[in-house]
Amino acid sequence: GDYAYRDEQGYFWFLGRKDDLINSFGYRISPHEIERVLKTHPDVADCVALEEKTGPDKTIVAACLIAHDGVVINEAALIDYAQQHLAKYKVPKTFYVLKTFPRTANGKILRKELRALYSR
Repeated sequence: GDYAYRDEQGYFWFLGRKDDLINSFGYRISPHEIERVLKTHPDVADCVALEEKTGPDKTIVAACLIAHDGVVINEAALIDYAQQHLAKYKVPKTFYVLKTFPRTANGKILRKELRALYSR
């Protein structure tokens, strides 16, 4: 169930689990790249990128965020930051700010529960 690719120099790059990949407008997008970029923003403590179904045949990239204590997320600034560091089709179209993420007993984020909350 894992997706990866091998680059020209022979290195393997993990893209994500089959059920975690985001299919949006014909692109297969790894959520891990989006999360890695958003986590470098100074206001973001943690994040999860996922797909959000907005219609029968329409899926967009969304991001669930946890802000650092006392910080209010500025969505416009976050979009600008993402546009500087990601390809246009990878930039989240929607952001959800949460206090915590649903997790397993081992601390792994339950992506399926987050997807269920934000898929129509």
